[in-house]
Amino acid sequence: MFTDSGLNNTYFKLRLTEEKEKSRLLEIKIEELDTDKRRAEIKSLNEEKERVFDSIKQARIDLADTQNENNKLLQEINIRKAAIDAEDGIRKNEKARTVKERSTKNIKIQGDV
Repeated sequence: MFTDSGLNNTYFKLRLTEEKEKSRLLEIKIEELDTDKRRAEIKSLNEEKERVFDSIKQARIDLADTQNENNKLLQEINIRKAAIDAEDGIRKNEKARTVKERSTKNIKIQGDV
């Protein structure tokens, strides 16, 4: 027959086994939660990474657009500068021709005297 102490011993062993099993199940749940939490964090970080990559792509596009616009402006400036230089050259040539014509007239006038 079982004695009270034997029953108590068996009861406590069973209880200890149950508590160990509960503890093990809780550890599994914690690991699952940790894993889920890590997955959520990883997902969040990946989403943030995608936003950063999209931002980088947009910045590159904006930079290229700005460079294209700057190149167009530079071309326009160079065209205007070339036109101004050409007009300057024409004026200088006209002035030189006028000076030459005057000096030629002066020489003719002095030669006629």
